[in-house]
Amino acid sequence: MSIDVAIRDFFRFLKNPRYAYKSYEPVPFGTLTLMYILIFFSIVLISSPLMYLVGAENMQHSIDELMNNYPKWVFVLLTVVMAPIIEELIFRWHLRQPIVILCVIAAMLGGGLVYAFRQDLLALWPMVIVLVFIAALLVLLLSSNGVRAAISKFYHRFFPLIFYGTVVIFALAHLGNFSDVQNWYVAPILVLPQALIGLFLGYVRVRNNIFWSIYFHAFHNMIPTVLFLMMPDTMLN
Repeated sequence: MSIDVAIRDFFRFLKNPRYAYKSYEPVPFGTLTLMYILIFFSIVLISSPLMYLVGAENMQHSIDELMNNYPKWVFVLLTVVMAPIIEELIFRWHLRQPIVILCVIAAMLGGGLVYAFRQDLLALWPMVIVLVFIAALLVLLLSSNGVRAAISKFYHRFFPLIFYGTVVIFALAHLGNFSDVQNWYVAPILVLPQALIGLFLGYVRVRNNIFWSIYFHAFHNMIPTVLFLMMPDTMLN
């Protein structure tokens, strides 16, 4: 598949996302790589001026904390390996496996309970009881053919809403990277790069599989990671 055909197909998909869109005809790795390069430079050209206008370079970023508090190998492991795997499983695995959304919801509820416990907002035994209830309910729902069929039908019918909703949630989740956002209207600009790359990763997930979206997510994270590692310590501090 040539790059121009792939780009047109990408925009055709974005115009009307469909469940399992051409999954029988995955895009070759070389073509996806060229697409990523074009999208990466598009993200830089679009977001860099906007980031400068809102003063993003003066905001505290979570990468600074990681670089200052962890060894470099841990920093690389978190940003290039762990983050892509976890984020793709949470935000894009369900795009081809609808039943996974139940696991994602259960994991988020469980994470919220654990967080509440660690913040002394919830006692141990109530947390354990609710976690057991969530786990039992999850097993019950996963074993129900009726539930699986209903979720699959919902995904086929409302896939555009699900796809773009996933992109928005994925982008907004990265707003937490900035610790001192004072004006709400700058939030869309701060997470614009994640929204744009989220469109590409979603397309890769639907058209190919989860492993390719993890790969390109990891490659995308590797670029700023390498740049940070090349910076002198005086600049980081």
